[in-house]
Amino acid sequence: TQKSLMNKQQIEIFQSDSSLPKSLKVELGNGVAITLQNTICLSVKVEGNVPSKKNQKQIIWSKRLQRSFIIPSKNHKDWHTMALYQLKMDAVRPLMLSSVQLIILRLSAPSLRKYDLTNKSESVMDLLVDYGLLEDDNSDIVPLLLLVKEPKSKTGFFEAQIYTQS
Repeated sequence: TQKSLMNKQQIEIFQSDSSLPKSLKVELGNGVAITLQNTICLSVKVEGNVPSKKNQKQIIWSKRLQRSFIIPSKNHKDWHTMALYQLKMDAVRPLMLSSVQLIILRLSAPSLRKYDLTNKSESVMDLLVDYGLLEDDNSDIVPLLLLVKEPKSKTGFFEAQIYTQS
């Protein structure tokens, strides 16, 4: 396995080398596993608490267009900008994947407070699309998405394991 360290503390990418196995068994947890054919795995990890894109939205008024818009919170916008910047600074190549077999999204928060996994996952999936790792996050491109709540961590994080055909 080839390892490319992007940001020494915040983001790591792991990509399988050219000697790929014919099939890859992926352990999903609780004794469940699936086998994927001709697959490579790309893993992206970003430290920091992932904010929900849906919560605390702001309403702004455009004088020019004479209408209002609903935009994500400042907290979400700041996180999104920081994560995009980290990916760009570390020269992660946008792959624009148009076909993915499976994405396992692991999320951890810096507190024991309850949160909605699906809301946070939308933030991460939008980040992956905006950066260019995925062409889109619709169900034709990402037919299988597994969300995993990880135990509390000091800063929180997300890790996306993207399984795609080689």
